[in-house]
Amino acid sequence: MAAHAQELVLLLEHSKLTTYIDFASLALLVYEYVLTIETERSLIWTMPWSIAKLLFIATRYLPFIDTAIVLWHQLGIAMTNGHCQFAYKITGWLQLCGILIAEIILVLRAWAIWERRRIVGVLLLVWTVAIWLPEIIFMAKFLSTLKFSPLPDGIAGCLVVGGSSILTVNWILLMVFEAGRRLQLLVRNLPVTDTEHEGVLCFMLVVGFRTYKTHGNSAMFKAIYGDGSLFYFYLFALSVANVVVIQTLPADFLNTLTSLERVLHSVLACRILTNLRRIGRKTVIQSGISTGQHELATLSLDFRGREAFVRTATSSDATYSDEM
Repeated sequence: MAAHAQELVLLLEHSKLTTYIDFASLALLVYEYVLTIETERSLIWTMPWSIAKLLFIATRYLPFIDTAIVLWHQLGIAMTNGHCQFAYKITGWLQLCGILIAEIILVLRAWAIWERRRIVGVLLLVWTVAIWLPEIIFMAKFLSTLKFSPLPDGIAGCLVVGGSSILTVNWILLMVFEAGRRLQLLVRNLPVTDTEHEGVLCFMLVVGFRTYKTHGNSAMFKAIYGDGSLFYFYLFALSVANVVVIQTLPADFLNTLTSLERVLHSVLACRILTNLRRIGRKTVIQSGISTGQHELATLSLDFRGREAFVRTATSSDATYSDEM
């Protein structure tokens, strides 16, 4: 009996640590929202409706929903096993979908950088399906293995006591998706030697190599390659941390860092979009172009010529800043 009580106390302490991290994630989300709401209002809400705008809104606001549900299953009173199963499954799927949406934003950005070439679009689509279909399958398997301990009256939340470490595969797949595979086919004609470039990051680095010498000091260049590289570094490191936690700590730590990674995906993806919008508007103003409206002029990135890193587009093609 005493041993069981000690084990329960230890599990509750672990759960409390996870709750602290969940609250920290929510605080980060709210803080970022307060800092950027005016930027969002002026740069995003005034734009016409588009896929990019819908993705931004989903990435921006869905974390508030799934984080609230996370706090419910951490702090809810009189949570039954059914309540816990329901709450964990809902948050699991919402978080997976949220991370996928943030990754789609980066995939579309990579495609825009490559001038929306059809072959690149097809390969990105195949790559996305090849990684995220297993992500969905493994998430379903993981959620079906979760086990919860009944808690004495007066103790809040759900207490995870078991769950498959197959969740590790999800984080590894996410790292693989972000790092990618070799894309020799797409970079064979580029002036880069020993091109061992990987995944979506490969797109940014290869095209960045071509433009750095002439446009390395431009704001648009820094936003695309500097911000994007930091995005990958932070999330890759956090995915590694998730794998380490799952493989080395008890089962009740399985979801300790999940909310944090979910929130960071949202924060960083939205930051990249708003930064590109801001720079696009500034470029238009400095060029003396007036739209007469609170929206960005049509912009695109021109990687085929050396005349301009950012140019105004007069064709009917979708533009980089409007795509992203």
